[in-house]
Amino acid sequence: MPRRSTRLNGDATTVEFQPEHDDALLSIAKKKRRIEKQDLPGIDNGDGDSCGEADLRDDGESSVVPITSAELSKRELDVIRRERELRMQMDQLAKQQLDLARAEELLSERTAEVALAQLEDHFQCPLCFEVIACPYILTPAQCGHTFCALCTARWFFSRLHKGCGGWHESVDCPMCRALLILTPDTTPRSTITVPFAPNRMADVVLCELVRKLGSREPRKTGEGDVAEKITEPPAGLDAWANGGTLQLDWLERDRIGRREMDDIIGRWKGLEGADFIEIKSRLGV
Repeated sequence: MPRRSTRLNGDATTVEFQPEHDDALLSIAKKKRRIEKQDLPGIDNGDGDSCGEADLRDDGESSVVPITSAELSKRELDVIRRERELRMQMDQLAKQQLDLARAEELLSERTAEVALAQLEDHFQCPLCFEVIACPYILTPAQCGHTFCALCTARWFFSRLHKGCGGWHESVDCPMCRALLILTPDTTPRSTITVPFAPNRMADVVLCELVRKLGSREPRKTGEGDVAEKITEPPAGLDAWANGGTLQLDWLERDRIGRREMDDIIGRWKGLEGADFIEIKSRLGV
């Protein structure tokens, strides 16, 4: 321990600090700190212990105050309330989604009803009385009536004389009786002698209407709510839906009609009597 000297009244006095003095000073400091802690006001932590007794340590650090049962109950009630609010929001969202789905279904049905009305009112074939499939017109300028491609081909080849494979008289329109161009016997024939032509504008409209009808699924049979029972689709609407009987029938007639007309017009210049007879037999007329 270093030596320290002081001078009083001219006399030199030497004071030496020994280890026992250090221990005494440390003991006095600890007692003073305990007295100060006892003088601090105690804070009840819920278990009867004061903050000074349980939470304050000799090193000056404090521990976390435990949550009281009242505070825990309050937090539980807050969680339950929040869960109830979230459940209500989820129920409202589910109801909105259901309402939106019903509105979309109703709109789809209304669109399909309009399309079906247009098909039945404006695109009925005068020969088969079905919705026109692959529309074709007769070529006389004074005619222009439209029929199914398959109906047009059958009408024309029904007038063919099966014995010689030729037409002995002009074929007329089944509606207005306008005469078609007489088919030349000699080949090659000019393409202007083809007695029919595709009605492309009507074809575009028909395909779009059929597409709209097929864009909705048939309504499933079974129990439904009151609104669904009131808004039943009109008869025949489901038959035009995707995979419905009328849709499949129309698609088949459209496919066969296009195939037959493409074959006839594509080979028209060089068709012979035997070829006409074969086509007549294939069409079943």
